[in-house]
Amino acid sequence: MANALKRSAKRMKRIKQALICPTTAQAVVSPGSGDYLMKMSVGTPPVETLSILDTGSDLVWTQCTPCTYCFPQDVPLFDPKASSTYKHVTCDSAPCHALDESYCESGSCLYSYMFGDGSVTEGVLGTDTVTLGSSTAGQSFSLPDSIIGCGTNNEGNFDGTGVVGLGQGPVSLLTRMQELIDGKFSYCLVSHLSNHTSKMNFGRAGLTSGEDVHSTPLIPGAVQTFYYVRLEKISVGHEEYLPISNYTIPPVSSAPVDMIVDTGTTLTYLPTLLYSRVAEAVRDLIPVKPLDDPTDSSILCYDSKASFMKPVISMHFTDAVVRLDDINTFTDIAEDVVCFAFMASDDVAIYGNTQQMNFLVGFDVQEKTVSFKKAVCEEL
Repeated sequence: MANALKRSAKRMKRIKQALICPTTAQAVVSPGSGDYLMKMSVGTPPVETLSILDTGSDLVWTQCTPCTYCFPQDVPLFDPKASSTYKHVTCDSAPCHALDESYCESGSCLYSYMFGDGSVTEGVLGTDTVTLGSSTAGQSFSLPDSIIGCGTNNEGNFDGTGVVGLGQGPVSLLTRMQELIDGKFSYCLVSHLSNHTSKMNFGRAGLTSGEDVHSTPLIPGAVQTFYYVRLEKISVGHEEYLPISNYTIPPVSSAPVDMIVDTGTTLTYLPTLLYSRVAEAVRDLIPVKPLDDPTDSSILCYDSKASFMKPVISMHFTDAVVRLDDINTFTDIAEDVVCFAFMASDDVAIYGNTQQMNFLVGFDVQEKTVSFKKAVCEEL
């Protein structure tokens, strides 16, 4: 009976929160410099932030005062002392232990969080209220006691005011919201060069449904945070299917590749041998001489003023074929230079945000699926 009373108290808290919050949350998403920025508010009174939308990390963090080293931002730094709902996370708490690098100072949990590109944020771990918009006019979606990294020493290539971690790890915003939104969310990314915004939806409005929806299973992977899907092959043009060459030794041409769906990475990274086959097929189908890569990244580039048809590329995931458009396969790198939006990797396969532009991408963590549906994101 004592355990039942404890469960009832927790259940009452969840029911109360569900009653005061709309059932679907919504956020405005805008293009950044090769990434995407999500609008939300932190603290009480709420302070608006515009942070990188990242399905490839967990921690929600923002730049805070007093700051030892912060990258430039257009709005004032978040001041935790000015928020009536901010609390420090203690050293012996589960969120503190959930981070790979954390340590104790004066009873508070300090953290260091590194991203795949080498960028890093360091600061104090706390909790505060996160507020999102809602698909219901005039309402907002509040998440009290959300884990927040208060970054006071931040280095790297960041836009906005921080990062919104939407991975599957224990400190992510998605994990905090999961019971309220049934593990469902979706986004639609406009072009990198667009002046428009789009919407990110959580809960029922995050379902990707209707005709021409292509769904593939989310599969277990080496890291809990990431969303893995299985790439079985790639087609270039209408004739050739390219078998997967993966990371096994020796390479096995028929083995599929587990890819991470990541909004925080700009391009798509393929295993080196597969990339070589895909790039060679693209080169053979374009009757224009390639240019030297202005970024020295060994990618395939062309004069954008030249008139040529770009080959159709399709990604063959398990149970889903995603046919890419020109906007997903080539990207402007410099003035009059357009480059193939795929790169080689010897370490990890990533499905980047360029390939997700103008698709409604929906995740269902409970049903373990990710879905793709072509859309004009500027109209959503």
